[in-house]
Amino acid sequence: MNVRKPTELPKFGSDDPFKIRRKMILAKHPEIKSLMKVDPLFKWQVLALVFIQIVTVFLLRNVTNWLVLLPIGYLITGVISHACGMAIHEINHGQAFGPTRIHANAIFAMIANLPMIFPAALFHKKHHFKHHRYFGQYTVDLDIPSEWERKISRTPLAKVKWLLISPFLTLSRYSNTESKNSLLETYGVCNYVSQLVFCAMVIYYCGTRMLIFLIISVFLATNFHPVMGHRLTNHLYLFKSKDLLIKKENSTESLGPTNLETYSYYGLWNKFTFNAGYHVEHHDFPSIPGSKLPLVRAIAPEFYENLPFYTSWEKTIWNFVFDPSFGPWSYSSESSKEIKHESHPIVEKIVAKDLHALRRKQILAKHPEIGDLIGHDPLFKWQVLFLVLFQIVTLILLRNVHNWLVLLLIGYFITGVINHALYIAIHEISHGQAFGSNRVHANLIFGLIANLPLILPISVEYKRHHSGHHQYLGKIKMDLDAPSDFERRVFKTPLTKTVWLMINVIFAAFRHADSKPLGPKFTAYYILNITTQIICNFIIAYFCGLRMILFLAISWLLVIDFHPLIFQRIANHFYLFKSEDLRKLREKRGSSGVEEQMESLESFSYYGLFNKLTFNTGYHVEHHDFPSIPCSKLPLVRKIAPEFYDNLPHYTSWTKVVRNFITDPSFGPWSYGEKMNNDSSTSCWS
Repeated sequence: MNVRKPTELPKFGSDDPFKIRRKMILAKHPEIKSLMKVDPLFKWQVLALVFIQIVTVFLLRNVTNWLVLLPIGYLITGVISHACGMAIHEINHGQAFGPTRIHANAIFAMIANLPMIFPAALFHKKHHFKHHRYFGQYTVDLDIPSEWERKISRTPLAKVKWLLISPFLTLSRYSNTESKNSLLETYGVCNYVSQLVFCAMVIYYCGTRMLIFLIISVFLATNFHPVMGHRLTNHLYLFKSKDLLIKKENSTESLGPTNLETYSYYGLWNKFTFNAGYHVEHHDFPSIPGSKLPLVRAIAPEFYENLPFYTSWEKTIWNFVFDPSFGPWSYSSESSKEIKHESHPIVEKIVAKDLHALRRKQILAKHPEIGDLIGHDPLFKWQVLFLVLFQIVTLILLRNVHNWLVLLLIGYFITGVINHALYIAIHEISHGQAFGSNRVHANLIFGLIANLPLILPISVEYKRHHSGHHQYLGKIKMDLDAPSDFERRVFKTPLTKTVWLMINVIFAAFRHADSKPLGPKFTAYYILNITTQIICNFIIAYFCGLRMILFLAISWLLVIDFHPLIFQRIANHFYLFKSEDLRKLREKRGSSGVEEQMESLESFSYYGLFNKLTFNTGYHVEHHDFPSIPCSKLPLVRKIAPEFYDNLPHYTSWTKVVRNFITDPSFGPWSYGEKMNNDSSTSCWS
């Protein structure tokens, strides 16, 4: 069997094979037309699912043991939420009240959406018909993984991460398109409002814990459950030669087109997904309800039994993750044209030379006393140990607190802030600021200690890749902090840029997983990092309860998504200055010897209150000029050499930075500096 390359899209003819098949099947089996009507039981099945979900949440409102709640979420409520998602797909094909009763179907879809927490019903309807009408056409069929996704999801770890965030990636593709249907826009607003009201009622009658329980249930079923297998089997070719289930018959003339790039699944999980596995049948006859799709195959077996099909979603997921010949590139693409992408018109370009190395030489020549600041701060390690101890004590004190409103407030203002400070501390430790740059092993071990409250093992992996950020600043695929070409192209509207801010940590994880580390491997320490985190998490769960593990995770999630502290991620290297903010600086420019650097410097500092909570991470130009100077002494660098810093553009408010990033159409992921191997540069002062 020919194996597709990771970046290759299968080519597909221009004729719609499903229309051809539909015509041939109906010509031979006209009785199938009688199946094209609404199943009267369907709407009652959906109402029963919604009712069961609500009753289950109500009955569990006083259960506080997450070891009980999580299995229920995985085996029951998660499966029901997923079934409601499949029901929305059916409803959007008019299977609740018939295709002519648009309003009734739209309202019923919102009812089916309720247990899913997130407003998805009308969003799905806006875009799903493009999947049928323009099936396999890249950038039009929004179910097709992007070129960036295909390129970056090559290793088992990267493919697992792709599975975890593929709903967000699909959302980003959907959000970046327009819909001219004003009726759907109106119902879309109603969809959002109805979900907000439902969430408020869940909190009021059952508590915040039950809302979190429903969210986790949806997440478990979407990412860690066999029922999510339909996302792969519907259109990805994941067959091994020995597993192809094809009947070899002499005559295939009556079968019609067989190069469908669509595949069916015939197995147990169809009972829980409204026969979502009968996907070839569904594309052949979108107007036949899911309950009757098995009859289509039974009536016309010669059109289906000779096609490749799946019998196990579990096996399919396994093959997808671990077989190097399979991945997001296994999706079909109906296009005879070569896929080409144009970069966003606004991409900041800077000169190839290392400006920070040049600045370092100039600054030290004029202010040699700055060399005395190089070396670790002896107080730093004690500050980090204090933060770790403070987190542990906080968990012990909160172990009997069950009010999630109290926990979320503490998480947002205290534990989340401390966790973020520890993440910044890991950055400092990776520069040798705990015990000095020559004591590599001591710094690595101390990084493991600072990592303990963060739940996920990140310290060693961070050190492995961070050197590339300094060495290849702004160069895509080398500087792993630089947004990919996919991110620059897709996240352009205020909504998509907000989504990007919320999940760009996941994108960063993708870039790390798919890259070759530029630093030492530290394999033993990497394994030790994972082991210590597992042990630490187990100890916290044993002595403080699983709720405290969830509390730590949510606390950090709140800060990395919804807190001013996290906006240092974009302030450090994104050019987000408006002309009025630079007018005064332009007037002050003189012959200070740094004019050329001001034109093309790709790092920016922040001078504000939040530096006190982030180990002075806002002094970022100073840090790149002198990576070996500890964070506590970076303000001294600016004080000693003000002529090299005061005239540079800088930020004074991280909240203003994020507002400009989201609302100004000239700013976005493309505003990150990109080094080019040429002599041209785009002036940021013009």
